[in-house]
Amino acid sequence: MKYLTMLAVCTVAMLRGQNNQSFIKNFPLLAALDTDHDGVISAAEIAAAPAILRSLDHNEDGKLEAEECAEGGEHGPSSSDMVKTLMAFDKNGDGKIERSEMPERMLGLFDRGDLNKDGVLTVDEIRKLAQAEQSSRPKEQEGDPATRKRMEKVIMRVVPVLAALDTDRNAEISEAEMQNGPAALKRLDKNGDGRLTDEEVTPDWVLVFVAQGMVQLDTDGDGRISKEEADAPKARQFRATLLAADRNHDGYATEEELIAEVRLRADVNHDGVVTQEEIQRALQSGALAKEEVHQQ
Repeated sequence: MKYLTMLAVCTVAMLRGQNNQSFIKNFPLLAALDTDHDGVISAAEIAAAPAILRSLDHNEDGKLEAEECAEGGEHGPSSSDMVKTLMAFDKNGDGKIERSEMPERMLGLFDRGDLNKDGVLTVDEIRKLAQAEQSSRPKEQEGDPATRKRMEKVIMRVVPVLAALDTDRNAEISEAEMQNGPAALKRLDKNGDGRLTDEEVTPDWVLVFVAQGMVQLDTDGDGRISKEEADAPKARQFRATLLAADRNHDGYATEEELIAEVRLRADVNHDGVVTQEEIQRALQSGALAKEEVHQQ
């Protein structure tokens, strides 16, 4: 699994949402559920969730990992998807594709898949082609496995739709959890109108920001940031926030304390809600680096 990609998953919509764009349209799993692309997940789309979730299982291991949920089609088509797509060109219905049946624009793909060069593509060759296409995609350098696992758990916890689906909290969505998808999604329907809107599925951006920071800065993995960890070079721009968050002066900043401190510093209009835009503004303005912040 790609560590750098995983590190960016939690902030995917924050980075794309400079103009308060739809989280449903920007987060791949939600975008897949929203089959009519209207920015709302309807009752019918909720009911159809199991099949949509299974289609995101690109490595076909019967479960969804955080990367599959957050990258959508970036893996390339699964072998099942490619078989379905290419076999649609089987005009004579003989269960294989002749080169003459393929559109000219796809002949390069055909030639890569025709391993024995007999002029036809079998289902087995199509499956091998899909696997080869996926493995040929550029891969980012793997990171520390323990850190990567912590990031996976963070993603599943802070993105509401993933937290709702991952009922056993093991950082993956099993076949049983996919089958239970409609019931899990309905629990996010806060106003009971039978559908899901952005307001109901958008993450708490402060929680996203702090949780990601905890993974990067909490090097000993004890769930808190010590003064020594706050002094590390990678924590330098947030050091003031980390130290100020320690309101009980025990020498550590917990996730709960950091959430409270970041809310104080980022909630510019003091409405009690911190948007992704306010987080971005706090980063750009240096509000998270100030020694003191006074609530007005």
